[in-house]
Amino acid sequence: MILRKLGRTGGERFFMTFRNSDTTAISAGWWMAYDTVTDRDGVGVDKPAARLLNKIAGVAMEPLAAGAYGVFQVWGICTIAKAKGSTQTTTLALTAGVPLAIATSGFYPTRFAVTTAASNAAYAKQGAIGYAMGAATAANYSAATSSVYTVFVTCL
Repeated sequence: MILRKLGRTGGERFFMTFRNSDTTAISAGWWMAYDTVTDRDGVGVDKPAARLLNKIAGVAMEPLAAGAYGVFQVWGICTIAKAKGSTQTTTLALTAGVPLAIATSGFYPTRFAVTTAASNAAYAKQGAIGYAMGAATAANYSAATSSVYTVFVTCL
């Protein structure tokens, strides 16, 4: 684990090295989950889905080919994290303090929605993995992979 103190004006950021266990290359800013289904070694990470939703490891800090090792941010303010400004069906802006979670599958979180029994059940399996740090314009639901936000990552 790499602990990085930026000075009195910036908070600590924690980083760890993981291996991309996914079969495809990943982009910087994508969120990955510990691969506890296939690799089960604490080093492999995969696309968050199904049983991996409550095992989010962190945010990739660089593009990684399948099988490659790279640095992931697991704690602190991250300016390259990708997220969706929506609650799965409604496009909304992310605002400061909004908790983030991955509801079903994907490399990026959405607003932590707790408005219906179904969304409560989906998100309750995981809990918040980060928080939006400032106001942002509404993101297009279908273009979420290109929406970069400043977030506070809480994957420790």
